[in-house]
Amino acid sequence: MPSDNSIPSSPRYRYAIEEADKLLFEFDIDQFPIDPISIIKQLKNCYIFSWQKLKKNTGIDDPLNLRKNKLEGRCVRFHEENNDYYLIVYDKNVSNPNRIRWTIAHELGHIILGHLAYDELLNNDGSFNENKYAVLEREAHQFAAELLSPAWVIEEFKEGNEQIELVETICQITHIAAEKRINSIMDYSTRNDYMFPVLRNFFHVLEEHSFIKTNYSNISINDIVIDSKFDDYVEYPFWHYLLWFLEESDDTDEIIKALYGSVALYDDNSMVIYVKDMNAKLVVDNELELICSVLKDYAWTKIDIINVITIKKKHGKK
Repeated sequence: MPSDNSIPSSPRYRYAIEEADKLLFEFDIDQFPIDPISIIKQLKNCYIFSWQKLKKNTGIDDPLNLRKNKLEGRCVRFHEENNDYYLIVYDKNVSNPNRIRWTIAHELGHIILGHLAYDELLNNDGSFNENKYAVLEREAHQFAAELLSPAWVIEEFKEGNEQIELVETICQITHIAAEKRINSIMDYSTRNDYMFPVLRNFFHVLEEHSFIKTNYSNISINDIVIDSKFDDYVEYPFWHYLLWFLEESDDTDEIIKALYGSVALYDDNSMVIYVKDMNAKLVVDNELELICSVLKDYAWTKIDIINVITIKKKHGKK
């Protein structure tokens, strides 16, 4: 949220991107298309209604003057009993549902970025300040773009014109929005504290669409004997992401080779890695500090204890 009540002189694109990524991470979102209505319903003091439903429920002919001002959506803040509340209203009759989702994400951006706290959109003579309004609109637009099509995920989609089609289809945004998204994605730095956990959460999507091809393991946790002391452990869901990250790093060929065919389970701050043979175990045992570091810094998983065990397959499993 802004630290003062002054509209910035230029759009804070990096701030908008980071706030969108933060929201994706905090709500553990890992599937496309991303549903902004679902996010809004989980936010405290934030409500959303279609213009049509609000008109029916309130009897007001034109709620928030959407028809009068020819708007597809609008958000407002109101204060009651020492609390701020936010309301988003959108036109559900817009023909393209992807445009509706974008409009809702855009209005949510105004709320998350603190735009409704500003009180200087009017000039001294009472006229509307178009320049200041444009700054806030660009920030909200960047927020919507990142929320619905996070940069570090879609950058792994195929390149060229096909990438635009894939972003449109998978993220379910309009073709124009997808085209602008791809053409401008490198204009602003997308690096922030939340980019790696967002990429981590969506990594399975990249695998499913073969944007990232992994062949780290052809063995299932159901095929191996699990030591009884690890009965409460569950399979680590981001293991392929960690292996891919290691593979993309420098000087990791030996550890990656040792981890091929591995399975990882975890419980709280402990992990057990099942590897294919004793040679792999020796290599992995010598790289536990590296694995813990990558887990912490790039997968946002704090692991203090790692056990490395050679795989024993269940009877009848090849």
